[in-house]
Amino acid sequence: MMFLPRLYARLCARHVGSSLLANRITQNYSQFMHCPEADVPADFLRENAWELSGFGFVEQVFPPALWRRNVRFDLYQRVTEMTREQDFYCQPRTLLLGMRWAGFGLVMDALLSTAPDDVQFQFITHYPALHKLMAAHEARRAGSFFARQRRVTVLMMDERLAGAPLFMTRAGEQPAWLTDVSTRFLTRYGYGIRTLLPACSLHSPAFRLESQRYAPADYRQAATATLNALRNTPTLWSAWDDLSVIYHG
Repeated sequence: MMFLPRLYARLCARHVGSSLLANRITQNYSQFMHCPEADVPADFLRENAWELSGFGFVEQVFPPALWRRNVRFDLYQRVTEMTREQDFYCQPRTLLLGMRWAGFGLVMDALLSTAPDDVQFQFITHYPALHKLMAAHEARRAGSFFARQRRVTVLMMDERLAGAPLFMTRAGEQPAWLTDVSTRFLTRYGYGIRTLLPACSLHSPAFRLESQRYAPADYRQAATATLNALRNTPTLWSAWDDLSVIYHG
C-alpha cells in the first residue's frame, strides 16, 4: 500500500477506541453476532479500522488508475484467474450482489479492466467511489438494455435505495431487511445471479475471492447468503456503524 493510505490506516486503527463510533460499532457487532459486548474480540475495532480506512482512503482520494498499486500482488491477474475458473461471464446478463467490504472498489476496478471486450457494467449504488470508477471506464458503461453486449449489473445490498422494494430475511437470529428484485424480471431477461465475497483480507498475498451462481428464482437465498457471509470475515465489512439500514429498512 502507498505511504499516505498506509499512514492514514495506522492512525485510524490507533485511535479507533477513542472515537465516537466505537461504542456504536461494538453494540452493533454484539447484536448482529449475538454475543455480549464484553465478548467482542479485543482487536476487532482496530482491525476493522485498519482494513476500511486504508482502502477507503485509496478509493476516495486517488484516481482508479492508481488503485491497483496499493495491493502487494497482481490483483488483475488474480481476478482474471478467478473469472476464468468460474466462467464468470457465461450468461448474457449477470446480477452481481455486492456489499461494502474493504477493497470492493479495487476488485471492481480489476473486473472492469480485465473483462472480455463485449462485457459492459452498471452499478446500482450511492457509493461515490464506484461512480468515479465507472467514469474512469466509460467504455464499459452499459448502454441500451437490449444491446447485444453482455451486461453485469452490480447491486449494493447494504444500501437503502430510494423506491426499492424490500424483503425480510434473517441474519442469524436477527430479522433483517434487504433490497428485493423481481425474479420474474430476472428470468424473463436472462439474468443469472452471482455473489462475490472475500475469503480473507486484500492486504494478504493469499487473498482470494469466492463466487457462487444462483438461478433467478433463488435471488432471496443468494442475498441472504451474502449478508450472512459477514459472520465469516467481520473485520472486512464497513457497515458496522449503520446496521439500522439492514435492521429497520
